[in-house]
Amino acid sequence: MKSWGNRALWAVLLLVAAAAAAGVIFGLARHGDRVEYSEPEFLPKGQDLGLSEVRQTAMKAGRLQWELFAGTAGFVQKENQATLESVRVDFHAEDGRIIRVRADQGVVDTRTNDVDLTGHVEAKDGSYTLKTESLRYESGRERISGNARTHLTGKGLAVAGDAFEYDLSAGRLNVLGNVEGMIGDEDPIVEP
Repeated sequence: MKSWGNRALWAVLLLVAAAAAAGVIFGLARHGDRVEYSEPEFLPKGQDLGLSEVRQTAMKAGRLQWELFAGTAGFVQKENQATLESVRVDFHAEDGRIIRVRADQGVVDTRTNDVDLTGHVEAKDGSYTLKTESLRYESGRERISGNARTHLTGKGLAVAGDAFEYDLSAGRLNVLGNVEGMIGDEDPIVEP
């Protein structure tokens, strides 16, 4: 008797499961023609993925190289790059210094972790501020450089030039080409 009761219970459960599955399949088939996919409006053509409020980090030999924040990011997988808007990158030097850079736009090479920033670029390292229109970070060399007019101010110093190179490991900055500067006890006033 017990065996018949168990069989009847299993048969009822099997019928209920089959009816539920048929209802789901029928519902999908009936409404399947209404399902549409469209790319989000904020995703520019050619991008594979678009995100907002992005945070990304890059590590090298177990050490944090940089930490990036962006208002929006678009990824193009075939070009191995991410395009960024409203960008902040904190570059971490081996000695613990953090160089904070802000810019309007940026591009990250997702293979190499190189970063290009453009538009109202401002970098701060302690009491020094560097302003320019573009800069490039080379991950392999841990070097920041730029080929646009550059203004450096801080601690009684104001220097301007056509380009710059900043070696993060050595903590050394060189301003290059048509260099002008002022040194004084107080911070000189210089218009960028």
